Amino acid sequence: MTKFERFAKEKQYLLGVSPRTIEWYQQSLRWLNTESPSDEEQLKDTVLRMRTAGLKPSSCNSHIRAINSYLHWNSNAGSKCSPTCPHPKISRLKEPNRALPTFSAQDIQRFLSWKPKTFTQRRLQCLLLTLADTGARIGEALALRWSDVDWDSLLLTLHGKPSTTVISTNPRAGTVCA
Repeated sequence: MTKFERFAKEKQYLLGVSPRTIEWYQQSLRWLNTESPSDEEQLKDTVLRMRTAGLKPSSCNSHIRAINSYLHWNSNAGSKCSPTCPHPKISRLKEPNRALPTFSAQDIQRFLSWKPKTFTQRRLQCLLLTLADTGARIGEALALRWSDVDWDSLLLTLHGKPSTTVISTNPRAGTVCA
């Protein structure tokens, strides 16, 4: 059994990672030319081959995370990996910051001036204005329940990615996150 196979088996049977994660490890470890890279040049060559093959920095970083996990395991360090670990590591690539497109004030004015005619259109307008007013994610807004709305204080309780967030919908208070 190769070291790569042993690594995957330990991850699968001892740590209980999913089959999809095992597949990710296997795909990522194919980029390494050797099971025990001995110098930094071999690791740099790995990244150069990924970039030459057309992988974007974010994809390379995904593979680099898996490879670094293997390199830590291969060093028999035992403890959780830290910046002071002596095993070889591949530094992550810088990824470009992509600004998400946002609506302009003119776009919001168009949403406000739209006169919906049907129930479905009114519901859509309500959703759009809630998203624009609160900055909530679409999934957070669609998951709202009546119990998440405090009509007296004009607050919405969102259950989203980072944690539960309370957002004021009071136009005089502005949008407040707590």
